[in-house]
Amino acid sequence: MYMKQIFLLLMTLITTGTLAEAENPFFSSYKTPHQSLPFNKVKIEHFLPAFERAFVLHDDEIKKITDEKAAPTFENTIAALDYSGKMLHEVSSVFYTLSGSENDDKLMELASKVASMQTEHANKITL
Repeated sequence: MYMKQIFLLLMTLITTGTLAEAENPFFSSYKTPHQSLPFNKVKIEHFLPAFERAFVLHDDEIKKITDEKAAPTFENTIAALDYSGKMLHEVSSVFYTLSGSENDDKLMELASKVASMQTEHANKITL
């Protein structure tokens, strides 16, 4: 009976994507000496889900700023905008550092897709 429960739990984790998310270093706090990303655990397949989540989080942060009912102030507008997009910055920094130093065909293909996604995301915010 115990093995059946473990099997069902694993199947649930796999089918819901939770297991894949648990393996993605961008989706958890870093348990390293200076809370820096464990680069040795980053795989190319981690980037697209991380970028997708980062875009959603950043959109939510921007929406919170634009939906603010209080009168605009430096803190609730400029500072909030400046501090938004933390995850997007982290994922982008790692991705472009890697693509600039260890580029291959798969990474170049992903870079093209990511650049398009980032352009669309940035245009939504700035335009």
